[in-house]
Amino acid sequence: MLQYMLIIVGTVIGGGFASGREIGTYFMSFGKDGYIGIFIFAVLFFILCSKISFTCRKRNLYTAEEYFEFLYGKKAGQAVMAFTAIFSFAVFCSMISASSWIGGFVFKGYENIIRVIMVMFYFYMLSGGFGGVKDVNLVLSPILIIGICAVGIYALLGEESSYSVEENSAIKSFFSSAVYTCYNMITVVPAVIHLSKGKNTFLGNILSSAVLFLCAVLIAVILGINFNDKMLYSVPVMKYAVEEGGILTYLIFIVLFFSMVTTGIGAGCWALEYKNIGVKKKRVFLVCLVAFFISFTDFSVFVDNMYFVFGIAAMFQMIFVLFRI
Repeated sequence: MLQYMLIIVGTVIGGGFASGREIGTYFMSFGKDGYIGIFIFAVLFFILCSKISFTCRKRNLYTAEEYFEFLYGKKAGQAVMAFTAIFSFAVFCSMISASSWIGGFVFKGYENIIRVIMVMFYFYMLSGGFGGVKDVNLVLSPILIIGICAVGIYALLGEESSYSVEENSAIKSFFSSAVYTCYNMITVVPAVIHLSKGKNTFLGNILSSAVLFLCAVLIAVILGINFNDKMLYSVPVMKYAVEEGGILTYLIFIVLFFSMVTTGIGAGCWALEYKNIGVKKKRVFLVCLVAFFISFTDFSVFVDNMYFVFGIAAMFQMIFVLFRI
């Protein structure tokens, strides 16, 4: 159950989540109603993950290709598999972009060197297939969860959060939560399928959803202190790090960097699963090389624009997940 939770949480808490970019864009931009949105996200996430893991165990479907073909039929299943691979690749690129931005923010002038190092690291870990995903998440996920909780509680004890209130923001927040949940599910579905053979997946989904809810709320608290100023940053939480200074800056840097690695490794693995591209080093190298060049696109472009488009498309996919018996 603990391994299940760490891999699922590590897959979701990527650069967009931990940086505050996603929490600010999809929840707290609607004021305090964003907290309701975070709760809706946690509930929807639990329901969808539980339905997927239950279906996989009941039907003995333990690869993404088998699951998608069962859910949609052969041709449509292949199309959804391609959609998942494309989105996963976009997430992979965005994690490289975000980690290089963070690295360059802390170590001035070394952004592109860090970008190269991260691509080399991903190449090495992705060559190990899903085993590499497990290894990375089991080591790094506990650190990033503890780090988010520590920084969030520190912020909670400090200056009070303040948000502007939009008209009909509760309705907008509900829709935004659904979109956010759906595009995160694209990334996490392959992980849930892989892990469904294990025991206590139901409890694992409860624990995963609870941890994600807690972490999202604490990041929202951090963002609430001068929210508008922070959202001007590509990585908003770094604004808080700069304002507070000291050891908190380095703690936030570690959390952000590790969160990008955990999500990046998962997304890269799912992209390689398409058409059984597999883990042959030449193919892994090609995927990493293309991702390297695309990662020069600013991180906020991925989160604020591309992720939303994929989220809308994924809503139709999640309807099938909920109602397919």
